[in-house]
This record gives sequence, C-alpha cells and structure tokens, in this order.
Amino acid sequence: MASEREQVIKEAKAIFEKDFVVLDTETTGLDENAEIVEIAILDKDGKALLDTLVKPKNKIPAQASDIHGITNRDVKDAPSWVDIYSVFREVIKNKTVVIYNSKYDNRIIKQTCSLYGLPNPRRKSECAMLLYANYRNSTNNYTGNAKWHKLTEALDQCGIPKSVAHRARGDCEMTLNLLRFMAGGYDGPFVDTDLNDQKNKRNRINEKIVSHDEVKTLYHLLIGMVVAILGVAFKATLSIIKGIAKK
Repeated sequence: MASEREQVIKEAKAIFEKDFVVLDTETTGLDENAEIVEIAILDKDGKALLDTLVKPKNKIPAQASDIHGITNRDVKDAPSWVDIYSVFREVIKNKTVVIYNSKYDNRIIKQTCSLYGLPNPRRKSECAMLLYANYRNSTNNYTGNAKWHKLTEALDQCGIPKSVAHRARGDCEMTLNLLRFMAGGYDGPFVDTDLNDQKNKRNRINEKIVSHDEVKTLYHLLIGMVVAILGVAFKATLSIIKGIAKK
C-alpha cells in the first residue's frame, strides 16, 4: 500500500498532466463582506495570464493593508471586478484551478461576483494547502487531522526560496513551485534549511541574551537607586547628628 506522501506525489504529478492554472487573491478582509483587491493567475509554466489590482466597492481597511500592503490609493484607478470579469472567466475556462487554501479564495470570488450581480463561474479546484498537509503527514494536535501550514512556512520546510508573500503573483509563484516540488519536478534554487534552522536557533539565543541583559540592566538600576537613597538618608542623619552636637 502506497504511503501518504507517495499518494500526494502521484496526485501532484497528475495535476501537471492536466491543463491547469494557479490562482491567488488579496482581499479587503476575511469576513462574509470581503472582496478582491488583487488577483493573479499563472499557467503551469509560470506565465501570468492575469495579474492586476482590483478596485473594490468598499474601502480597504487598514488592518488588511498592513498584511498585503495594498492601499486605497493603490486601487483608486484600478479596474473593477466588472472590468476584468470576462478575462477572469475566460482564463479559468475548462482549467483545473490550483489554489493554496482553495476554500478561502473560492469563497471570496463568489462573494465578489455576488456584489456585482455576476454569476460565479464553475471551475474544478485543487487545494495545494491540503496536498502539502498530507505530503508532510503531520497531525494537528487539536483536531487530529493533517496539520495545515502557511505557504511561506511550507517553502521554508522544503528549502525553496520565497517570492513576495501576501501579493497575488508572489503567492501564485510560491504555490506553483511547491506543487512542482511535490511532483518531483522543481528545478529551481534551494536554500539550506539546516542553515535556516541554525539561524532561527541563533535568533532565539540572542533573544535570551537580550532578555538577560535587560534583567542585568534593571538590577543595576535598582542597586543604583538603593545606593542613592541610602546616600541621601546618610547625609540627612549626619546633619541631624551635627545639629544635636552643636546644642
């Protein structure tokens, strides 16, 4: 019987035998009112079929801008979802759409279409996040299911260099490279994961050193304050003794 990882490798290879695209969106938020502010779609060779900012109906909250860096000024002159809808529909037509966390992006696409009274195009999706969760075969201690990983975390674990995270095209590029990796067809550069681990360990050690230094600094400040208080008290006592002696 094939192992979980062998099964994922088989599934990833099967995707490359299909006509597929990779999709990612950036949005105004996570709730049921969120809409698309950027979308990118790449073909299996990494060529951009669609890569654009999208002017939403509602303002982009500051919290969302803090994550992806897209501001209301950036999208002021961008096309609306109505403007790019026909291109989007044509690009995904008869394609398998690979998405990292497909449940989320598919919901956002549906919500954005609803805002403009447009039909949500039918499409077959593959979730790269679930594929990778099974590839790693690690368990979520709370649910008992396969553990989900952030996209950047997945690339770190595989030693694959990261593109610009939390931007639609960058996330598409990372998803495509991760899919290639799982299918055994990634031929790009690697980073040394051991060195990354060592760097992380050094960072944790440095954090401890900083904390220790902060404790030492506080200790020295307290000692200084005690000495100063004692000095003032000693001078006051000395003055009182001198006053008594004069009498």
